[in-house]
Amino acid sequence: MPPKPSYHNNPSLAEARAALKLARRQGAATDIQRVVRGHQSRKRTNKKGGRRRTRR
Repeated sequence: MPPKPSYHNNPSLAEARAALKLARRQGAATDIQRVVRGHQSRKRTNKKGGRRRTRR
């Protein structure tokens, strides 16, 4: 099993991050950012607003 990719010493990911910085300067980073950090930003969205405790 290969080691999981990190942004240290991984040139393609570093390239992607640099492109993200440039695009953020242009103001068009929304969809790229959603791709890059998909799970982190969607972690706590649908948490509140259900039947939380049924029996007390």
